[in-house]
Amino acid sequence: MYHAVTPLAPRDACWLMPSIQKSHERSEIFGLSESMRPDYDVLPAGELALKREQNRILCAHATPVMETLHDQIVNTQSMIVLTDAEGLILHSIGDDDFLRRAEKVALRPGANWAENRQGTNAIGTALAERSATVVHGEQHYLAANRFLTCSSVPILDPYGDLIGVLDVTGDHRSYHQHTMALAKMSVQMIENHLFANTFRETLQIAFHGRAEFLGTLMEGIAAFTCDGRFLSANRTRSSSSACRLRDCGRIRCRRCSDSRARS
Repeated sequence: MYHAVTPLAPRDACWLMPSIQKSHERSEIFGLSESMRPDYDVLPAGELALKREQNRILCAHATPVMETLHDQIVNTQSMIVLTDAEGLILHSIGDDDFLRRAEKVALRPGANWAENRQGTNAIGTALAERSATVVHGEQHYLAANRFLTCSSVPILDPYGDLIGVLDVTGDHRSYHQHTMALAKMSVQMIENHLFANTFRETLQIAFHGRAEFLGTLMEGIAAFTCDGRFLSANRTRSSSSACRLRDCGRIRCRRCSDSRARS
C-alpha cells in the first residue's frame, strides 16, 4: 500500500541530513508509520543457515574483522552486525547487556533491517544510498528504534557490487564520533581480504601517491592477468584520482604468495 509523502515540517527537518530526510520520505511511501510496531519476525534456523551458506565467503572474511573491532569497542554498550545485500542480519557480536536490549527490537541474526521493514535505520539506509550512514536516536523513523545510534558501511565485492553492510549499533547516549571511522577501516580490511582471495592467482599491484602508505589500508590494489589485462581494483584505488599507475616510484608488485602472506 502506497501513501503520499508528507514533507517534514521545518522544525523537524532541520536536524536531518538530506539522505536521512529522503529515507523518511521512502519510509512513508512504504506505508510505515512512526508509532507502528517494528517487524520482529526472524528467519527460521534452517533458512538462516541457508542464507549464511550463500554468503559464506563474506562471513568467513568478515567474522575475524568483527571480532577485532569488538575488542576495540568492548564495554561501550554496543554490538557489531553483519548483513547481506538485502539487509538480513547474518551475524552479530557485542556486549551481553546491550545484546539483550537489542533482541527486543529484533536486532539479531535472522531479522531483516531493510528500509521497507524497519524504516529509516543505518543498515537499510546505507543499502539504499550505497554510502556510509549514521542514524542517531530520533533520526530513526520508527519510535521503537530511537534508543539506538547506528553506524553502517556498505561492503562491496571485488567487482564493485554491493554484498552487505557492517554496522556498529549502540545506545544513543553512549555514541562516539570515532565509531564510523572504525567501521570504515574494518570494511576496508574485509574488502581487501576479499580482493586478495578473489585475485590470488593474478598479478597484483599495490600503489599510493605516497610511498610510506604502501602496505597500509590506504594503498590502492589493482589486479591484472599475466599478459597485462586489467581485471579490477579495490575501492581505495577506484575512489582516488590522485594515485596513478604510471607513478612507478610508488608502486610495488606482488603475486599470490605475497598477497596471502599479507592478508
